[in-house]
Amino acid sequence: MEYHITQYDLEQGSLEIQYIEEYFGEFPRKKTATEIIRRLSGRAHLILLASAPLADDPSSVVPVSFKVAHEISSAESDPKLADLVNRLRDYVRFDGRRV
Repeated sequence: MEYHITQYDLEQGSLEIQYIEEYFGEFPRKKTATEIIRRLSGRAHLILLASAPLADDPSSVVPVSFKVAHEISSAESDPKLADLVNRLRDYVRFDGRRV
């Protein structure tokens, strides 16, 4: 099977992620596009989506996976990101570099 990977900007990527999480049952807590935009705005980020043709209908291409990467800093105000920074603090040096 051949996959096609596409990089998306913040707005379109967040809508694609919301769609995938709504229609695939693998996500216990579904994020909205608004939540994704709020978390990623103002920080370096990358949104990648993989799509592939359906096995029984190769002319139909559907999203199959996504990956989001974003920068974090030692001064996070978002509680979930602040917790992540706190858990990584003994292993990652945040000051003076981009993480």
